[in-house]
Amino acid sequence: MKKSLKFVPYENHSGFEPDNWPSHVPILPKRHMQILDEAIAGEAPKDFIKVYEFGRTARKSNPKTWPKYIAKFAKKWYPNESITEHLLNRLGYILGVRVANSRLVRDEEFGRLRFLSEYFLRSSERLEHGAEIFAGYLSDDKLVEELEKDRRGVRNFFTFQFAEKAIQHRFGHGDEGKNLIRDFVRMLCFDAITGNNDRHTYNWGIVCDLSGKRAPCFSPVYDSARGLFWNEHEQRLGRFKEKQKDGSTNLNKYIQESMPRIGWEGVQDPNHFDLAELIYKNYPNYRYIYDETILPEREIAVNELLEKEFKNLFSATRYFLIKDCLNLRFQNLRNIIDQTKKEERT
Repeated sequence: MKKSLKFVPYENHSGFEPDNWPSHVPILPKRHMQILDEAIAGEAPKDFIKVYEFGRTARKSNPKTWPKYIAKFAKKWYPNESITEHLLNRLGYILGVRVANSRLVRDEEFGRLRFLSEYFLRSSERLEHGAEIFAGYLSDDKLVEELEKDRRGVRNFFTFQFAEKAIQHRFGHGDEGKNLIRDFVRMLCFDAITGNNDRHTYNWGIVCDLSGKRAPCFSPVYDSARGLFWNEHEQRLGRFKEKQKDGSTNLNKYIQESMPRIGWEGVQDPNHFDLAELIYKNYPNYRYIYDETILPEREIAVNELLEKEFKNLFSATRYFLIKDCLNLRFQNLRNIIDQTKKEERT
């Protein structure tokens, strides 16, 4: 059994680290951790671990009772990549999305920040990725893999309508299939608020009980690191306040250019707000998801979360930029919904 977490040199430093890490980003002692000999797929360096948690774990002396976590290291942009992933996870919780329990820790041996995402599968369950569901619908595994390599072109094939049909093909047109599509929409709504542009077919899935005793359910949302300036160096953040020739800011341009990995039939390269508007107009039964997400109290809760848990993890420039970005994204979604309702009244 391994004794140390992976140590991988990061490719870029995001340009800021707190002088003193806050108490909610503690050191994870080696004696409170057990590294498991199980490989975890994905691009980021990961370890599969068990962690002793005081007050939660029944017995410190029995690691079998310790909860399992996937421990990720920010290889591309340290440490901001990990902080942003935890932020997006916490935002999902505030916005009513089912997410895996997560936390930030610093490992005792190297002092490096790690993002821990609690493993959510029972021993009797498996995660069926979106890629598998799409491949089953197409009866072609290789085609899905080839399409995923083209980040822009994949949206023209993997549209919302295609995803709906693929989920129905696998799980039926009854309540089971309807519930899964509803939660798929909830994930897309969450991504519209955060600007996540990397929700590819391996970054969502459906939890299936191997015995068939429990109904399939949409998995907790995971791997949500790609949004909110995760790959922007501190020295480049100032440019988002600069104005373009038409008077709009680069921040507004950044917001409008963030695109989902899911498209819409007959629409070329819809951004997150285009997709939200199309779903809102064409699928009235999902409107309540967007209506609930943009409630003023939800936006207030998001700002309170930022203040309480993340203000001391970001530089002041990044903190206020993220806050402005989220507020603008809320407003854009609100405008779309208000305009749709206004058009329908006239």
